[in-house]
Amino acid sequence: MPRVKGVKELNTYIEQISKLVTDVAHEFQNDLRRQEKAIIRRSRICRGGPNVSAEMCEIAHNDFVYRMTQLPQSSEYLQMTGILLGSIQQLENIRKLLVSNKQQKKTAIRRIRSIIKGMRNAADIDEDDQELEPEITQTEKELRSLIEMTKEHHRVISKRLIEDQVTPIIRVLRTRHILAFKTAAENTIGEIIQHAEKCRAFLLRCRWLALVEFCASSWWFETQKDPMDPSYYQVTAVIVGEEEENEFKRFNPKKQYPAFLDQLMNTDIRIVVIGDDSRIRVAQYDLTRELSETILTEDAINAFENEQNDLVIRHHDIQITMSEMSE
Repeated sequence: MPRVKGVKELNTYIEQISKLVTDVAHEFQNDLRRQEKAIIRRSRICRGGPNVSAEMCEIAHNDFVYRMTQLPQSSEYLQMTGILLGSIQQLENIRKLLVSNKQQKKTAIRRIRSIIKGMRNAADIDEDDQELEPEITQTEKELRSLIEMTKEHHRVISKRLIEDQVTPIIRVLRTRHILAFKTAAENTIGEIIQHAEKCRAFLLRCRWLALVEFCASSWWFETQKDPMDPSYYQVTAVIVGEEEENEFKRFNPKKQYPAFLDQLMNTDIRIVVIGDDSRIRVAQYDLTRELSETILTEDAINAFENEQNDLVIRHHDIQITMSEMSE
């Protein structure tokens, strides 16, 4: 614990704590911007349902980051930052009081000495106009004693400010707040990284469902649909057990999603065909190994990848055009 005896040491301590807060804040912001694990990068998906789900997941992550870094009521990091800044402001206010106390002491002593000087200048002058050695009067003795009393009075005030206010604040900062602030910053980044990891797993799931949906749609329209039937049909792929709640469309941070493709390939998926009335299922198929070999052909997968690439190129061209128009 640093020994603070006066304004100089207190000012040094305030500068050190302020620098600590600034350094941690800069590191925190750099982690948010540059730590790849804390960032999700979403690519557009050529199937409407999975693409909307992925977009909503990205929005959910951005909202989570915003709450954790911008809203004090939700952010432990901001709460601890506020506590530290409040403590620094308290110390700064006390520092100003110490400076003011010191200035008052100097002003008071200067005035008393000015009075003493005036009294001595009024001393008697001898006949040869030679200044006589002035006699120290009782009044001057009392004034000199008042100087010492003034020094002691302001010394006591400074000591009480240091011992009763500065020292307790520094002690709490050292034993609790500084460590809690650093821990909150690390924990917040950790929570954001964990949230991003779940988002990336969900995005992988969206792309896998889009691939199955794309290939299943091509297969169904080419081999199962009656060519003479003019009705509208939609083919979707859903996780078995999630059809009713449509849970697959919403990212759930409390749920653990498979993070690898081989895990997703072992997930039970159901292909659902819906007619004009979205409440009526025309057909449904569980994606068995045999059906997977039938619909997930190399040609179908390549067609999906080509569709994805074309979508990315179109989106990039649109962004360039809009940028040029804005300029």
